[in-house]
Amino acid sequence: STSEPETASEPESTSEPGTASKPEPGSGQEAETTQTASAEEVRYIDIVHIFKPYEQAEEISLQIPEDWTYTIWDVEEESPDWGYSVEVNGREDARLDVYGQFGTMTASDFSNGPESFQTSQGMMGQFYWDEYMIDDEIPAIAGMIVFDSKFVSFYGVRFSMPKSVYEENKEIIVKVLQSIVIEEAQ
Repeated sequence: STSEPETASEPESTSEPGTASKPEPGSGQEAETTQTASAEEVRYIDIVHIFKPYEQAEEISLQIPEDWTYTIWDVEEESPDWGYSVEVNGREDARLDVYGQFGTMTASDFSNGPESFQTSQGMMGQFYWDEYMIDDEIPAIAGMIVFDSKFVSFYGVRFSMPKSVYEENKEIIVKVLQSIVIEEAQ
């Protein structure tokens, strides 16, 4: 299948990605000084891939902003996991992995959580996170979602990025996470 940009019913944004745009008069929004677009202004693309960890094929799909980059790592016998690695705003230091793995996923090394998390399709999971420092000077955040699995394999999300990148893109990251669909491939 091919990835087509999602057709939105909202008007196209005329601003370039990364620039602040003035809200429409009467929209009720305050003008923001941030450099990132809101989740509604971003154009998303669908990513869909069928993975075959066992005899059963499983499809993982999600929507990411069209200017983010991603790679697919497929099922390999020597690797215990498979999925997508997404770079937030194309930054190598801001990664978000959506993946499946053989064996149980745990998030016991995180000090915050669990908090309940639900995708827009109703898939439930537990969200954990931690803040830490990169090179003793840059505040960063790492997190993990462990989804309740109805499959033989286990599925989740893990991410780590500078806290500034997370804060600037939090609304978009949440929308990306809520777009995740994991289902048996037909």
